[in-house]
This record gives sequence, structure tokens and C-alpha cells, in this order.
Amino acid sequence: GFSFAPADADQWGGYFSPDIVNHWRSNGFSYDEAVEWCEFFSPDDAQRWSLAGFTPGQAEAWTAENFNTDEAEEWRDAGFDDPEQEFVSVWTALGLTPDAAASYRDSGLKISSVAIEIPVDAPDLLNRQSPRSFEDEAEEWEQDDFLRTEAQKLVELGFSLRAANAWRRAKVSPEDAASWRERVFMDESWE
Repeated sequence: GFSFAPADADQWGGYFSPDIVNHWRSNGFSYDEAVEWCEFFSPDDAQRWSLAGFTPGQAEAWTAENFNTDEAEEWRDAGFDDPEQEFVSVWTALGLTPDAAASYRDSGLKISSVAIEIPVDAPDLLNRQSPRSFEDEAEEWEQDDFLRTEAQKLVELGFSLRAANAWRRAKVSPEDAASWRERVFMDESWE
């Protein structure tokens, strides 16, 4: 453990318990750094993000978009610094690697244009499923926190649960996802 001078104990003790203080300090954080990180991260998670070169705000933005440290590093290394503003979840939902997405972005193409470029054999987030009864799958959808009406609409539109989750993470509405998917399959150059 660490020893504490009275001033240290006074500073840390007002915000953290002694066990938590030791955990933050053993992970290399000062009091001020721990205060910045602790709102969204445990000491171990904060250390992973910090060692990867992310600030607390950057790490929070990536985790809010459901990316782990390794994934966020890949996207950042490809030139994507802000996952929300740069639509990283959408690029991911389209099945693109960070380098492929950067290539499209750098060529000036918008995401909506890229959706038309994706090959027919893309992951099932673009493949239309056979129409089926929602009642057959209602429990699975509800376990993934879909509202019943939203899940029913997605099933009627032909989305699998996996595909629906990908589009939801990308913050694309069911109607827009269906529109993108339909435009992809209506492009005769793919056959």
C-alpha cells in the first residue's frame, strides 16, 4: 500500500475511501487525474484508456459508442478522433474496417453514398431476412432492450436481431436502415 501524509489523506479522503485511493494510486493516478476519470471509469479501465493515449473525455466518447480501447485505437490510428461526429458506429455497421472507412472518407464520399458501394455479400446487417412472425422471437428482442413496437417493425422490415443491434448502435433509424439496405439491393451493378 501507499503511505499518506495528513494533507494527502485530507485531499483524497474527501472524495475516495482508502481502498479506492490505493487502487487509483497503484494505477499511477494523482488525485486530480482520479477525479477526472472516476465519473465513468474504474481505476483499471481508466489506466487502459490512459495508457492508450486517451483523455477521460475521449475515452468516454468512445465507450458511449460501444467501442473498447483496442477498437478505439484502431479507429484513431486511421484518423477518426471523434466517434460520434465522424459516424464511426455507422462505418462499423456498414462492415468497414477503420482503414477502409478512412479511404472512403478521404476520397470525399459521404456515408450514404458508401452504403450503395457495399457488396451484396456484406454481413447480415444488410441482408434481408425472410419475413417471419414477431411472436417467434419477441423474447430475444426484449432481452436486447428493444421496445416491442420497435422490434416488431424491424422484424417486419426483415432485419435479424444482430443486424438491428448494429444499426441501433450506429444510431440509424429502422426506416433509414431499410432504405439503405433496399438501395444496395436495387443497384444492378452488383449482380
